[in-house]
Amino acid sequence: MKLLVVGGSNSRMVAGYTKTMREELERLGSPVSIFTNISLGANTCMLGLASLKELPDGTDYDWIVIEYSVNDYGLFSTGDIDLWRASFEGLIRQAARRWPKARICYVMLSRSNVSAKLGAQ
Repeated sequence: MKLLVVGGSNSRMVAGYTKTMREELERLGSPVSIFTNISLGANTCMLGLASLKELPDGTDYDWIVIEYSVNDYGLFSTGDIDLWRASFEGLIRQAARRWPKARICYVMLSRSNVSAKLGAQ
C-alpha cells in the first residue's frame, strides 16, 4: 500500500495516529510500502493545497489521508467558512485529479477545549 498524509502537527507526531494507523494496516495484512507525509504543523488546508501542488509526480498512491480539522477551526471561528470550503474542496479535487484511483480519507480530530465545552453543555 502507498499512503500519502497531508495535515497539521497531529499528523507529524512520532507516537500519534499515523503510527497507530500504519501498525494497524500491517496487522490487517496491508503493509505500507511507501509512506509520504507532507504534513506541517500550525497550518490550514490552504497550505496543504499548496504543498500538494508542489509534491512531484511519480507515485500512484492508494490512500490519501487528510487531517486539518484542528487547524482549520480558526477559519470557522472567524467566519471565513467560504474560504475554508473553497480551499478544502480544492485540496480534495487536486488529490482526486492527480491520483484518481486513490481513496481519500479525512481524519476528524477535535481541539481539547472545544470538546470540553461541548461536554459541559
